[in-house]
Amino acid sequence: MTKPTKAKAKPTEAKTKPTKAKAKPTEAKAKPTKAKARNIGLPVNNPKNKPEDGDNKNPFNGTLSIRGKIFEGRVVKSAAKNTVILEKESPIYFEKFKRYGRGKNRIHAHVPSNLDVNDGDRVTAAECRQLAKSVSFVVVEVKE
Repeated sequence: MTKPTKAKAKPTEAKTKPTKAKAKPTEAKAKPTKAKARNIGLPVNNPKNKPEDGDNKNPFNGTLSIRGKIFEGRVVKSAAKNTVILEKESPIYFEKFKRYGRGKNRIHAHVPSNLDVNDGDRVTAAECRQLAKSVSFVVVEVKE
């Protein structure tokens, strides 16, 4: 008696589904939208642009808190990434000569992702926790 042998199944070719042409998603143009900003405790205008995702070093939309001094000055350099150098000029009176001298203060300040800052702009920076070795201020307002 012979055992009935089972017919081996032929290896079937991989079934491929016809690909459908996917419609291209419409690219949304970057519109300046008013992002919900928290109150930072200073009388400044909220930024109009939306911040980048994961920007925690932002006093309006991140976790950065403001404290201490307020620094108003002019942007001297903006070459570094997300950092600017601000300079404030103030007259110093010398009693001996009865004249005024020119005094300058320079600080480094962080620029949040939803503010646009260029050289020569007048800005307001507020003190915060230390963000880098020489950065302890953050820009909160750009004055035209």
